Amino acid sequence: MLTRIEGVRQDEELQSITAYAKVAPATSHLGRTGPTLLRRHMSALLVVILVATGEAAHPATVGAAAAARELLGAALDVEVREMDVIPSDDRAQSLGTALHAAAVVELAWDFPAHRQVRIRFHLDRRPGTPDRLILFDEGDDVAERGRTVGYAIASMMTAPAAEPIRPAAPARPEVGPPVRPFARAESAAKPRTRGAVDVVAAGAMGVDGPAGGWGGSLSGRWYFATPWAARLGASARGGQVTEAQSTSLLIHAAAGVAWVPFPATRTTAFEWGARVDVLLMREQLTHFDSDDVVPVTSMRWLPGADAAVEGSWLFSPNAGFLGSFGAEFAFGRTDVTMHLEKVASIPPVRLVLQAGVRATF
Repeated sequence: MLTRIEGVRQDEELQSITAYAKVAPATSHLGRTGPTLLRRHMSALLVVILVATGEAAHPATVGAAAAARELLGAALDVEVREMDVIPSDDRAQSLGTALHAAAVVELAWDFPAHRQVRIRFHLDRRPGTPDRLILFDEGDDVAERGRTVGYAIASMMTAPAAEPIRPAAPARPEVGPPVRPFARAESAAKPRTRGAVDVVAAGAMGVDGPAGGWGGSLSGRWYFATPWAARLGASARGGQVTEAQSTSLLIHAAAGVAWVPFPATRTTAFEWGARVDVLLMREQLTHFDSDDVVPVTSMRWLPGADAAVEGSWLFSPNAGFLGSFGAEFAFGRTDVTMHLEKVASIPPVRLVLQAGVRATF
């Protein structure tokens, strides 16, 4: 697991905790520059960890609290509290004073990926003690990420004052924008995924003619410039053309762009957007008649386009339900003739409703 804590590797950080535990006796004298933040507050038996709403039960938060309790010992109670908006330093100090807390700690995760976290002490921060940014690899176990954060919280409370923590090195570009503490007076957007795969069921209805049917669609998208994504897809639908005693099959390939101006945030799992595609459409009819020994099949290719509004609800960091409503436009009308007589016309415009699941990566 590759973990960086404000430029200090995790193994160095844990060595500093162990070394200090060996040299600092439990009865250390409290002088003007007392050895630890923890010992300056031995009468306070509470450490409060603030997280965003819905984060208290996340395995990363649970692991952080458990690791902090393990390292700090039974003398301190570690309590996790959810807040819609993280308070200012003055308000956090008031909260700590009211609770008689040894420290109030803010954990700001990059929800939902949980690959970055910023740790911020809001109570009695010492000069030279900066906030810490911890970065994780995508393959790191979520619970182990939490334990690493818990060790970091304990180290910030037990690190000797004479050994200030080194300043943070600039964040690596490949890990994305740095994580800010929870935005005050605004909702922090979740990091945009690199792409998504959608599998949906679809129903269609022709406008002024028989072009309905049921089927499905498979598509994928890649976010090349948030909130814009390139999109590729394919779909198939089957239906009936009663006037011609025929079954219909519409197959098409799509390529276009998607636009998601309202992404999911820390406070809502819903997002809304729209898409447009160009289509290559294959319309096919199969006619069944007692006059014919075998069914007769005819087909034609048409260019087309579609447009739709779409919304999704992310029930987990990498999966969700989605739905869309829009219209398809075939660049041409298809007339159906039997025995040289026109019996039906397939309209160029169809209304389409889709619902299914999305997996992000």
